[in-house]
Amino acid sequence: MVGAAKHRGVSKMKYLVTTAAAAIALAVSGVSAQAACGSFSHSNLFAGQHVKLPPAPSRGSMANLQRYSSIVGMWHVQYLVSGNLAFQSFQQWHVDNTEFEFADIPTITGDICMGVWNNVGRAYNLYHTAWTFDDNGNPNGTMVLTHVDRLNRRGDAFAGTFDLKFYDSNGNLINEITGDTQADRITGQ
Repeated sequence: MVGAAKHRGVSKMKYLVTTAAAAIALAVSGVSAQAACGSFSHSNLFAGQHVKLPPAPSRGSMANLQRYSSIVGMWHVQYLVSGNLAFQSFQQWHVDNTEFEFADIPTITGDICMGVWNNVGRAYNLYHTAWTFDDNGNPNGTMVLTHVDRLNRRGDAFAGTFDLKFYDSNGNLINEITGDTQADRITGQ
């Protein structure tokens, strides 16, 4: 009985993976599709447009701005593919070398990702993963997002490259998308 249930689950998962692969292929070609932390759908409210954040509380004169020596903190990150905004997120890099991201994609397809990072000087390497879901909220695999980012001298912005890979439930690579990152630090004071 367990074997039959497992077989039905594998068949359903293969169907979902095939559906997800088609959705991703459509997304890359410009047609609406969704996947965790990497939706390229432009049907949601902000996707495809740069969002200006509300002003933070006054921080005083430019001369008094704090310099940051690491990437630890909160960021507004934009992911660009061929120079076009694909999606954006709020991202937190923590002192314990973990990272958390909340993307501007529909919640049902998976908008939360977590990762780990290391650095050499002002260069930061991020390995970040999440579950992927179909448009009905059914799990259909995983994705892995890697960044190589460089913090600017002031520590209030970073830029770099990303590689986004989608895998089916059996760990098979079904799509890969590369592009650039750019981010601005979010501060409270």
